[in-house]
Amino acid sequence: MKRVIIDCAAIPDKAAMHRALAEALAFPDYYGNNLDALYDRLSDIREETSLTLLHFTDMGNFRAGFQAVLEEAEQ
Repeated sequence: MKRVIIDCAAIPDKAAMHRALAEALAFPDYYGNNLDALYDRLSDIREETSLTLLHFTDMGNFRAGFQAVLEEAEQ
């Protein structure tokens, strides 16, 4: 199983969150940096992957959108 840990304490905004996820999960260069593109990329992951987001609940008002996409993709 691939294990990915991202410390969200240093992530100030949506753009930085997209960059952190793209880097940690090795998304292609054409990743669209939006929630629809995030869902698409997460849905394409075939290797069993554990994603841990430290300090995720401490993030600003943009957390809710990411959380919804992550939960939906997990299904």
